[in-house]
Amino acid sequence: NQNGPIDFPDAIRWWVAMDRCGENKFGAPEYLLGSHKNESVSNEAVFVTPESGDLPNYTRRTTYEPEPGDLIIWDSRTIHRILAPPGQSWEEGTQRRALGGTLAKSGATYLKKAVLAPSVTLQATTLAKFGATYLNKGGASGISDLAGHTQVNGEALGGPYFPRIYPTRVPEEEALRSMGGIEGRSTKKMIDLGVTLASNAGKYISFTKVVGKKE
Repeated sequence: NQNGPIDFPDAIRWWVAMDRCGENKFGAPEYLLGSHKNESVSNEAVFVTPESGDLPNYTRRTTYEPEPGDLIIWDSRTIHRILAPPGQSWEEGTQRRALGGTLAKSGATYLKKAVLAPSVTLQATTLAKFGATYLNKGGASGISDLAGHTQVNGEALGGPYFPRIYPTRVPEEEALRSMGGIEGRSTKKMIDLGVTLASNAGKYISFTKVVGKKE
């Protein structure tokens, strides 16, 4: 998949391991090296197969085994997935925790994609530099925007849900986050997402490919 709520040229993606990942090739992210240069995957696409378009030209894949605290950063157009056991059957004690998110550059706009896209990241955060704006394109990568913020289309990104980290931080934003004032999952947005997925089940069958299975 290629994900991130910010327009691809304006963002980078990051992922931090909280546990050791990649033993037996499970639980670690896998990246299709060089795939950020592809010319066939549209900006609206979320899930793709490595056999589609010009992706067969990119045959090299990563084999990371991240240790706790390791940070991985990648171009937001890079095709990637999380490797899971056969049948996505995680045995007790084999689950791995990670934090992931998006860093937006100054002047970036927040995009809700045309295709709803469930994410495999346990927690996602969008960090905004000064000047970024919220842009709702409709339809939506709904699972990546389930938090309880009230930003509307075209607004400048800001507040505790989209904390500014450069050139200066905002004390009020940090204070609310430190006090647990963030609603990570809005009940209304969860219900809306469920209704949309249920009514368009055929469209989202590719979700099964977001978590890669070990051959």
